[in-house]
This record gives sequence, C-alpha cells and structure tokens, in this order.
Amino acid sequence: MILVVILLTFRFASTNRNQTYVSQLAGETVEVSGTVFDDPDTASNGLTKLRLNNLYFGNVKNVEANLYVTVGDDKGIQRSDKVTIHGKLVEGFGSFAGSIYYGDATKIERPVPGDLALQAREMFSNLIKERIEEPESNLALGYLLGMRRALPSDLVEVLKITGLTHIVVASGYNLTILVRFMRRIFGKVSRFASFFFALVLVFGFIAITGASPSMVRAGIVATISLVAWYFGRDIHPVRLLLITALLTLILNPTYIDDLGWQLSMVAFAGVLLFSPIITKYFYDDKKPNFFMQILLETLSATILTLPILLFNFGFLSLVTLPANVLVLPTIPFVMAVTFLTGVFFWFAFLSQFFAFISSIILKYHIAVMEFFGEQNWAIMEVNINIVAMVFLYAIIFAIWFYMKKVSHAKLQEVNVVKWDYEKED
Repeated sequence: MILVVILLTFRFASTNRNQTYVSQLAGETVEVSGTVFDDPDTASNGLTKLRLNNLYFGNVKNVEANLYVTVGDDKGIQRSDKVTIHGKLVEGFGSFAGSIYYGDATKIERPVPGDLALQAREMFSNLIKERIEEPESNLALGYLLGMRRALPSDLVEVLKITGLTHIVVASGYNLTILVRFMRRIFGKVSRFASFFFALVLVFGFIAITGASPSMVRAGIVATISLVAWYFGRDIHPVRLLLITALLTLILNPTYIDDLGWQLSMVAFAGVLLFSPIITKYFYDDKKPNFFMQILLETLSATILTLPILLFNFGFLSLVTLPANVLVLPTIPFVMAVTFLTGVFFWFAFLSQFFAFISSIILKYHIAVMEFFGEQNWAIMEVNINIVAMVFLYAIIFAIWFYMKKVSHAKLQEVNVVKWDYEKED
C-alpha cells in the first residue's frame, strides 16, 4: 500500500507539472498536435468536439494533459487520429488543462493500419443499421457499444431528463451484462474457458468503446472480480472500491477532475455499499424479487450521485426511478438479440427475426423515455453549493449508518461478474 501511495504521489506531481505548463499558455494563439482519444461528437451549433491527449507544443513533446477542442469542420476526424490544431488557447475545465474554441484543424494523420477496434465497431454497427431502423438502431448501439453520440438530439434530451443516460454510455452496467452472459455460455465448457473468454471480452470491449474514465473503472472492476472468482476468492466491497480508485488514478490522475469518473465511482459505491444495507433493512433475510432488486440498486446509485448532480447541473429528475424500473430489466435481453442480429446478418431469416424482436423492445423503451421526458413536472430546479453538497452526503451517510445498525447488516463480499442466482462450480 505504501508503494501504491508513493507511485500515486509521483503520478500526481508529474501530471500537475504538465497541467501547469498548458495553463500558462492560456490567452496565446498556439499550434498543438494531439491524439483524439474519444469519439468526436457534434454540438447543437454544428461544431465538432474533440478531446486530445499526448500533446505536442512545438518542440515540447509528450505533454501529459487533456485538451478540449471545437472545430467548424470535422474533416472526417476519427478516434485515434493525430491532429494539429491552430487557435487561441484558453482555460480548461474538469480534467481538461486547456481549451481551444473554433480551432482550425490544419493537419490530420491517421495511423496505419489505424484503430482496428474502431473499424470493427463501425462494420458491426452498419450491419445492425441495415436490419433495424433509426432511431431504434441508434439506441440499440448505445446499449451494446456505448455509441451515445449517434443518438438524435431529442432522444439525448429525454435520456437526461429521465436519468437514463447511463445505459447508453459504455460503462460498468453494459460491461457487467456482457461478461455475465459470457460466463454463463462458457461456464458449461470449463471454469478456465469462462474466465479466459470473459477476460478477452473485457479488454475487447474497452478497445471498441474507448478508454473513457467510466469504462476504465468498469474494466478494472470486472478484471479484479473475474480473477477473484477464478481463484475462489471474495473481495470486500470497500477494498474493491479503494483498489479501483487507486489504479484508475495511477493510470490517469486527471480522472479525479472528470465528472464521468466521479459519478461512475459514486454510483458503483451505491450499488456495492448502499444496496445491500437497504435490502437488509427492508427485507431482513428474505430476498427481493428481480424488479425490486433493480429498484433498490437504482435507488442506491441515484441517492449517492444526487448531490454531485445537483451541484454540477442544478436540477433534480423526479422520474428517474419509474423510468429505470420500466427499462432496465429488459436491457440485457435487447442487447443479446441486437448482438445476434449482427452475428447472423448473412442468415437473413434469423437476422430479421432477431431484429424484429429488438425493434419491438426498443420502441417500448423510446415510448417510456418520451412519456416521462415530456412531463412538465419531470424535473425540478435545485441549485446547491459545495457546502450544501457536503451536508447532503453527511445526511445520507448518517441514514445509512442508522439502517446498518438497526438491521445488523454486514457488508457482503461480492463479485460483480456473478449472477445472484449462480452457484459456484
């Protein structure tokens, strides 16, 4: 643990130097090169948003910092491209050391043979789109591959209002579903086959969706949990949270300022730490049914992320719980049939059959989202400062401690890649 702390301290010091170098250039017109580390997306005003790392400022190379850039013409820029941007550098925000708005992309270099995982994703998504119409296909690809930026703007808006954005962002929820299904399929072959192919899926999924902060967190959790399951070990949830946080910050210290990473970690803590206590408090030794389990886990994650969301966005969604309960239980199934739609593309009858089933469920999801998202009372404006945020967390943890003490609950050792109903081999 001491070695980890020393390494983390060194990483923070190194990153801080790079962040400081970039921030000192604020106000100057610069030419900077960097690698696009996430899928570009288009803003409502038509500008293309780019996120760059591995920065080069003239002779100063390998500046370890993130840069946020908007350009008027994307020129076909893709993830993993190296681009050169000319524009005025201003202060950054969150995990970005600086920003360039309305920059000019003067040079674009695509590595050879390029991002193979991205190419595979595009090929597979095109097969899905030939079988399933939009916007259903866009939503399905958001579930399966985290391709949120292909969604129409009106659907993105209702996802925000209903608190369902997390299901179309490549994250722990998507990855856990896929890994659990992989374990079920290969578990009948052997324990090693189940472990090996699930692990391959973890790294393959991260390569396809991109190493976003929430995805890196999910990948580390899944890997640790798989290794623990394979060797017959359990990991206490608090220990799992700490290890995950430390490893992600060692990989990239800027995650600590990234809202996506913060929400991902806090939501994960809600499911691991709060959900078992709430379940024990209300059910004692009984086991809740599937829908109630979904409700309790959603409630736990929602409660823990609420103060951060109020502080950053200033509104409270009043329809999050019903929307999640109505949609979440069917997502594993629709992910499976969407995947099979692409896999059996060249077997027209089978592919069309799976596409038909997927479309029906997706239309239901969109109807639920639009119904709740269009209600005038769906959101309530609530602005809080950092003091109020800390106070809210104090109240939440006081209630948690009370429920834990009254129910005599003990935090269970968990493995997030194992279904609740599974028996050990």
